[in-house]
Order: sequence, then structure tokens, then C-alpha cells
Amino acid sequence: AQADVEAGRCEQAQARLAEVAGLENRARLLGGQCLIRAGRYPEALSNLDRARGARDLSGSQVGDVELYRGVALYHLERYAEATTALTAAEGLTSEPAELALYRGLIAPRAGDSERAAPDLEAAALLSPALTEPVASYYAGLAWQGAADRDKARVAFERVIAIDGEDGAWGRQARTLLGSTDPHPYYVRGSLGVE
Repeated sequence: AQADVEAGRCEQAQARLAEVAGLENRARLLGGQCLIRAGRYPEALSNLDRARGARDLSGSQVGDVELYRGVALYHLERYAEATTALTAAEGLTSEPAELALYRGLIAPRAGDSERAAPDLEAAALLSPALTEPVASYYAGLAWQGAADRDKARVAFERVIAIDGEDGAWGRQARTLLGSTDPHPYYVRGSLGVE
């Protein structure tokens, strides 16, 4: 089933597990995760809603259902519901980095950059392979929104180190890095002329 998920065969992965008694809700969770990877958010949410609150899931699987519901809801731009789902996943999910990432992505939409930045930094530290360079890029934006240029600069430099100067994230970070400079180019230029 996991190999089917990796290959993007969501329906096959779910069908393979659903045939085993007692694994129907685990199959819905796995199918929901696969559908999220495929960008099929309404279908993923439907799967996850059917698995929600199932008694045959472990505590971490219950948390994972809520986490991935939050992810699907985030991508469907239903941010209040996503926040509720992510809150329900706290302390239960087996994916704390992804939880921190999505909490950090939602917070600025509510105007809370100061809360977003630490969540995004935590996501980057907990699982760089899963969350980077996205977590550091948005952490830089959040630090900018919180008026902390030094921390924004560090986050953008981290993006460039990870993605390189030519990567899509690295190029954007390089552009934004200039806006974190305490002495913009026109101030440095005028000092040189004087």
C-alpha cells in the first residue's frame, strides 16, 4: 500500500488496505494522505472525514487524521476550520514538523506574524527534509511582518544555503534579503559619494 502511495496510486493503496478487516479507517487515512500529495484536496477531505473519530485508530493516527484534514482545509482556503483541525492534532500526530509548518502558514492570514515565525522555525528544525526551504522562506516573511529584520535575514540566508542562488526559493529569498538590510543600497551609495 505504501508503494502505491509513493507511486501516486491512491485508490489502489486504499483498496489494498480496505480489504483487511480492521484496517478500513487506516486505509482512509493513507488514501487521504496520498490524495493530498496529488493535490486532490476535496477527495482527501472526504476520506479523512470518514475516518475521523474512528475507534480502530491509534492515538497518533487520530492525530494524523486531524493534521491531514487541516492540510486539506488549508489548501481549500478554509482557514478557520483548518486551524480547528490542527489544534485537535496537537500532542497526538506523528508528524509534529508538518503540524508546525501549517500552523505557521495559517497564522499570518490572521495577522499574527509573531506567532507564525516560531512555528515555521520549529518546522525547519524538526524535519528539514520535509519542510525546507519552504519553512525558512515563510519564517523570513513572518519575521519581516513582526519587524525583526535580523531574524528575517537569517531565515532568508538559510533558504539560499539550502536552495542555492538559482533555485526558485533561493532567488525569491535573495530578493527579499535586500529588504532586510538595515542600510539599503541608496543609503550606502550616498555615503560613498559624500
